[in-house]
Amino acid sequence: MTYKYGSDFETAVLANANCGGENVARGTIKRKFQGWKVPGLEVVLLRESSKAKALYLAPLKALCQEKAREWKDMFGELGEDVVELTGDEMEDLQVVCLDEAAGATWVPPLRFVAVSVPNVEEVGRWLHVEPHQVKTFGQEFRPVPLHVQVQTFRSGKNEFLFQESLNQHLSGIIRQFSEGKATLVFCATKRACETAAKFLQKEQGSWQPDPQLRALLLEKAASLSDATLRSLLPHGLGYHHAGLHASDRRILEEMFLQSAIQVLFCTQTLALGVNLPARLVIVKGTTAYKDGWQEYDELEILQIMGRAGRPQFDRQGIAVIMTEHGLAGRWQQIISGRPLESNLPGRLSESLLAEVVAETTSSIAGVCIWLKSTFLAVRAASDPGRYASLCPIAQGPHPLLSFDGPDVEGFLETIADREVQKMIQAGLVTWDGPHLQATPLGEVASRHSVRFDTISWLQKACAPRDMKELLWLMAQTADFEEFRPRHGERTQLRDWAKREHVRWPLTGPVDSAAKKVLVLVMLALADSPRPELPWDLKLQQSQVLRRAEPLLRVVSELFESRQEGQALVACLSMRNCLRKQIWETSTMLVRQLPNIGDVGAQALKHAGLSSLESFGAAFPGAIEAALKRKAGASALQSKVRAVPGIKLRLCPRADGGVSIHFDVQRLEQGNGSQIGTGFVRCIAFAAPSGQLLLHRRFPAQNPQDGLLLNLQGHKGLAVHLIHEDLVGFDVMEILGDVRIFDVRRAQANPAPPVTTGARPAASGAAPAVGAKGANTARSKRQKLEGRHEATLALARAKQGAMVVQTLASSFPDFSKVLQSPPSDAAQGMRSVSTPLSPFASDSLAWTQQQVQPKQVVPWPSVNACF
Repeated sequence: MTYKYGSDFETAVLANANCGGENVARGTIKRKFQGWKVPGLEVVLLRESSKAKALYLAPLKALCQEKAREWKDMFGELGEDVVELTGDEMEDLQVVCLDEAAGATWVPPLRFVAVSVPNVEEVGRWLHVEPHQVKTFGQEFRPVPLHVQVQTFRSGKNEFLFQESLNQHLSGIIRQFSEGKATLVFCATKRACETAAKFLQKEQGSWQPDPQLRALLLEKAASLSDATLRSLLPHGLGYHHAGLHASDRRILEEMFLQSAIQVLFCTQTLALGVNLPARLVIVKGTTAYKDGWQEYDELEILQIMGRAGRPQFDRQGIAVIMTEHGLAGRWQQIISGRPLESNLPGRLSESLLAEVVAETTSSIAGVCIWLKSTFLAVRAASDPGRYASLCPIAQGPHPLLSFDGPDVEGFLETIADREVQKMIQAGLVTWDGPHLQATPLGEVASRHSVRFDTISWLQKACAPRDMKELLWLMAQTADFEEFRPRHGERTQLRDWAKREHVRWPLTGPVDSAAKKVLVLVMLALADSPRPELPWDLKLQQSQVLRRAEPLLRVVSELFESRQEGQALVACLSMRNCLRKQIWETSTMLVRQLPNIGDVGAQALKHAGLSSLESFGAAFPGAIEAALKRKAGASALQSKVRAVPGIKLRLCPRADGGVSIHFDVQRLEQGNGSQIGTGFVRCIAFAAPSGQLLLHRRFPAQNPQDGLLLNLQGHKGLAVHLIHEDLVGFDVMEILGDVRIFDVRRAQANPAPPVTTGARPAASGAAPAVGAKGANTARSKRQKLEGRHEATLALARAKQGAMVVQTLASSFPDFSKVLQSPPSDAAQGMRSVSTPLSPFASDSLAWTQQQVQPKQVVPWPSVNACF
């Protein structure tokens, strides 16, 4: 938790856990606008301004949406508007209600309401509230009394078997405590929910005694897409988790609220989201599977128990915790409430960077002042042993463990200096004496909330040479570590990883988060028809794609700051592919056009109109017939024709430089027919160093012609023109020998053998080869070494399925190479607007100049994976 230092609060209202946090918030906001008194607290919140705003913060978007719908009717009667806040609309904000003790930075003066926090005095001290102004209330103020029981059972051989054994005790607990009213049973996994529901149905049969409600359930069951749910719902049983289709979850929620479903099994995520009240809540086991079995923390248990006995539905609530022998005392202590702790040690670097970017602190002294204003400083003084272990000091005795008592100020100064040095070494901030300033990389990383561990990993890694290596590098970052393959997903992911849908097939099991991310991204960009993913995997795929876009921006900024031209090209190309969700090598590039989609792309492919050129040149009636539409083809064609085709020309100069010229070929003029921004990016890098020489962004219709580059000391030049609006329009031109070869990296990272018998990779990717194939490839490379540089560049380009345009007048041997038959992959490709393919095959040596040789992260795993 962090708070901007120097702010003052007039009043803090703090509620103990399980007293109904949203009810405190609702009541406080209501009294704010009406000028009412809070009973028993002697706090008057007056309406000083007609523009006054109150903000309610909750841990999940779903909960915010639910409260927005609920409060619109309530506050509408008072003439007040309730909206979801999606921006930085903080003007005239006077009341802040934090549910589950979320942290934020605000400007004074504000009334602050915190709920579900046990150590209220410390929170008040952190907020600089006078002790007599800190108001607390506990369970006695809860609208619905909650009774909690902890029941213990004999442990099993492992956690899975123990939780399975708890199913046989469920029916007895439900009969004892539910009184025939709705029950929620929280399970560790989605499969555990389904197993427990089937066990209860097999044990008793129907749990719904009302024949009319049973008939209603039978009717609703027919519309469910989940077959197991269809068999359980008529018996008054169901399960609710993220793996279900949204329509199925809505039916379950509706039936539970109507008391038709008597027992609903769910995972912990339901406790944080949709408000489904129940008389009885059962926690079936106190551990959940999160990259291994881990115990629930106190906040998770309190959230789960908070579902019992909700206002307007019950006069009491009952929560039963089922756990192992010997843990009853621990969970009784947790129920009574543990101190709220600071989360800052785990995100200290990111939080400090955000302050530097926001210019709220610009020196090490300012960082120390900011740290003194955080909840970390308060808790470190109260529990020095805990925070000494969370924030260890490399050298010398820890200030918090001093014999004279905890030296909090010395502790904060030490970690301030350490964190600033870490950010400087990572290239996130600069320090010119007294002043700290964020670099462009630091600003991008903070704006997109990229973790410091990810930045450190990227700084140490060798720059990728193509999109394949870039995707593998990104998938291994800390930002995706939560997407580990779940139980039951690995077989399906492995099957997809070997199919033709993925651009680069994987060898071996999909047993890590990185490999799972690879498969999900490649399935999203695959040609139509793409595989139909289960609902939970589809949700994870959407999360991966949303997270990849900002991460790519950070990676682009990083490699541009390091002058890594080849890696920057891969980043910008990958961003376009992710944005359009299609590969540049796709056989149906028309899918990226507005209102086409998978079905339309397949129909156009069958009609021979799957390329952008054939689509733009076709008769509108043929397009409408393929799409089975009556109109709209002409407008879409005009958008495609309005995208300029640009031809690159590289002209060597007598002074050793090169001038870049652009020939714009636009098929159609017109206003309002543009797709996207209408901009292109021009990237040029030299060989063999890979040094970035040029990165310009300009309108495609009016490029900056005649750009000059100095090639003294370089052997070759590669220029890429990347369209921002359409994938497949990119153009590349090379001059001389564009190989980027690092002998040290090639020796340190030999390409390991790939499983023989693996099918060839998709177009634009290197085929997997065994030992015999590697010898053949080595022999071919040795024969190529004796040729002229232009011949070598073109031959390697053919092997990588690239179409190369070179100035024949500069190289005598060029005309001879042109007479040789082209490779199969190069046949039929355009001479202009050539789709950009990966630079080279896996059989070639690794390519990257090592910036920090001792810290370079090796790359052999990329070949072992694909």
